[in-house]
Amino acid sequence: MAFWLTINRAMNQTLKAHPPRPWKVSAPLAAARKQQRYGGGLIFEHESPWGKIEIIDQGSKRELHLGTPVVQTAIHSTAPWQPAMEYAGCLALAALFPPRPQKSLLLGLGGGSLLTTLIYALPDCRFEAVELHPQLAPLAERFFGLPQGPGLTHFTQEAQKFTQKAEAGSYDLIYLDLFGPQGATPHLRDFSFLKNLYELLTPQGFISLNLWNKPKKAFQQSLGYLQQLFGSVALVSMQETQNLVAFAAKQGQWPQLSHLVQAAEQLDQNLQIGLSEKLERLSLENPCLFSP
Repeated sequence: MAFWLTINRAMNQTLKAHPPRPWKVSAPLAAARKQQRYGGGLIFEHESPWGKIEIIDQGSKRELHLGTPVVQTAIHSTAPWQPAMEYAGCLALAALFPPRPQKSLLLGLGGGSLLTTLIYALPDCRFEAVELHPQLAPLAERFFGLPQGPGLTHFTQEAQKFTQKAEAGSYDLIYLDLFGPQGATPHLRDFSFLKNLYELLTPQGFISLNLWNKPKKAFQQSLGYLQQLFGSVALVSMQETQNLVAFAAKQGQWPQLSHLVQAAEQLDQNLQIGLSEKLERLSLENPCLFSP
């Protein structure tokens, strides 16, 4: 129970409008709209060797696009720590699972909305973010309110190469959100890549993955590999998209549901990030996951 009390104390000291110390962040920058695109106002555009980057204001939301109408990242402009995309809020639920997480790895930064949520939820955790596109990290800070601080290290590298060289057993949490303009990364169907993730986790570690349920064969292959490797795997389907979020426990041990409910309610009270609703869905869709 000590872990949950620690979470409560930390969150009681967190102001809704400011990141926890020592993190620093400026509000996402306003910008004059140039033209209409994807139904919103284009505020930034850049062609790079990795493709086109577009940042769009859609009313109170800000979106990252990579040359297509598909939204890669979305935030609430006045509250960037609150997930604006359903799957990102669900991925963040994993922050509740390991006791006192000290170090987390994010594979795929995008506009940084998931990482921003996690920094507010776990202010004492250290984060490493891996992103192939070198311009996305500074743009995430400039336009999407990604906090800056000594607890965050960025790596501009391909995810598979990074995981091959990272130290085994060094992460309590791993978040995987590797999507591009054409969809999910083939790494999700690569057994050796998923095995690397398994080995990078601490014994009590968890992984949280963004998956697509189509094509069905590719999804079933990814799920099968996860079930071979991890002690326990749970899925939550998204109501708005074809995404599914997978949670995998390295040793198959999950916290008591009552403890998770308490921690989720406390975080939601302070940050309004919707973890309680996501936790309820996890429990309902995986009825055998938690012991009575």
